[in-house]
Amino acid sequence: MALVVISSNPISGINSIFYYAKQLFEDITDDDVLSQKLMLGLALCQLFACISAGRFIDTYGRKFLILRGQIAVIIILVVIFLTDNTFDSLSKEITHYLLIALIYIHVIVFNFTLGPICILYAAELVTNITPIVVTKRVLCLLAAASTNHLIHEYGIGPMFLLYGVLSLVAYYYLKDRLR
Repeated sequence: MALVVISSNPISGINSIFYYAKQLFEDITDDDVLSQKLMLGLALCQLFACISAGRFIDTYGRKFLILRGQIAVIIILVVIFLTDNTFDSLSKEITHYLLIALIYIHVIVFNFTLGPICILYAAELVTNITPIVVTKRVLCLLAAASTNHLIHEYGIGPMFLLYGVLSLVAYYYLKDRLR
């Protein structure tokens, strides 16, 4: 179970966002300067969410935040997929703003829920955390290695849909097993 808890981090797509933020924002906006500003905003957004997350863990509890975080991340990832692939009727500019907003919302939700909890909770479930941390690093590496290929071959939407499906599998595994 600790492996699934710790795996919730990289399979949420968060690493793809951070490793390839510049490329994602450039693909969305076609503007290098704007993509750099969006990256700075994303970093500040993550900083604020991480600083504030401790209060939420104490108030709502780990199980609640992991399960609700998984559901929220899945919904956001599916909406990113739908926005990228089905909103051709909207103007290109509106679609781009919506994708950027969804990426920011994903980062906020992740850092309030799954981000800090996955590592802390996984450490409480096992006596030797080393294999868990190694597994997380390997998954992060796989996500980083596959993201560039997924973006170029399939696009932003399908890549995030894949992460949404993986997160859904993790959710169904964890929902009855968490204490």
